Amino acid sequence: MTRRFKRKPASAPLRPIIRRTAAMLAVLLLFKLILGPGAEAGAESVLRRIAENDRAVTGILNLELGGKREHDSINLLASQSPLLDRITSLTVSPKPTGLPEEMPAEPVIEDEPPAAEVSVPPTEPGGFYEYATEGTQLEIRNKTGYAVDIGKLLGEELDLHIDPSSPQVLIIHTHGSEAYTPDGDDNYIPSDPSRTEDKSHNMIRVGDRLAELLTDRGISVLHDRELYDYPSYKGSYNRSMASIERYLEDYPDIKVVLDLHRDALEDENGNIHRIFCEQEGEPCSNILLISGTDYSGLDHPRWRENLKFALHLQADMDEKYPGLTRPLKLSQYRYNQQATTGSLIVEVGTNGNTLRESLRAIEYFADCLGDVLLRYAE
Repeated sequence: MTRRFKRKPASAPLRPIIRRTAAMLAVLLLFKLILGPGAEAGAESVLRRIAENDRAVTGILNLELGGKREHDSINLLASQSPLLDRITSLTVSPKPTGLPEEMPAEPVIEDEPPAAEVSVPPTEPGGFYEYATEGTQLEIRNKTGYAVDIGKLLGEELDLHIDPSSPQVLIIHTHGSEAYTPDGDDNYIPSDPSRTEDKSHNMIRVGDRLAELLTDRGISVLHDRELYDYPSYKGSYNRSMASIERYLEDYPDIKVVLDLHRDALEDENGNIHRIFCEQEGEPCSNILLISGTDYSGLDHPRWRENLKFALHLQADMDEKYPGLTRPLKLSQYRYNQQATTGSLIVEVGTNGNTLRESLRAIEYFADCLGDVLLRYAE
């Protein structure tokens, strides 16, 4: 999903809705405490009324996120919130719109991870802007209230213990249809802006290359090539999590789960921003690692192990390929990373980069990831 850099606070008219919603939920909880299971029908009715009110749902989002943009994903956030999960899972009657049945009344809202903050100024409409990175990026953009000691975490060993004889790494794509700026022979038929079902031009292609490179290093890899964001973006994270759980049941030795994405950067005037670096004299997409936490209130007790893994990997990339990475993002949400202590979101480039630049970036990433994993080979 396209990200914009100016964030507007929740509008004043939403505040009464938030208060009313909070009151309704308080009554609901009271009913359940006093009446027990018999209140289930009443609770369902209250939740259904909330689900049918678009502004009430938006109010809950803004309440939980502290004024986050209204067009951010309801469905991703529902997967991070038991309350919203209950509300958005309800089947509600469609509202009359006067539009033909094949035309949705509202645009589809996808469940994209919140954007990493990148300092790019708003520019005049109609442009395509480029920003080059160089030097070390070993820093954390901390979106939580947790204190993090980078030096201490880097001084600790990882809880990995890789056994090359069995699958150790799972590559998956919650948003596999994400694609890049067409360039030269890298053209595709878009299914949506900067997205395609063509697996030779979307994130599946990047995952194929990563799996190939790790296999060449003697690391056993499973690559899930399903498109979890097609035909609907709704519920992408829930669907990919169900698959992760099946893989872990079948292959309990998996230590690392990498969810490969493509970032999207756009300013308030709709201009796409390309962020890149030069490696060995060639333009290369940047890598962004996102590590989740339990700060949202959901269970993720070993998130520091995931963060430690991300920091070790980031440090290797910064040392071998300065400028390759953007600052690591520590998020308040967990993004399915509670599955293992080696789970990360890896954003390979942005919608302003080309597929060729991102395939080049994944080669450098694979080199460093292979080094880190093989240090812990049994």
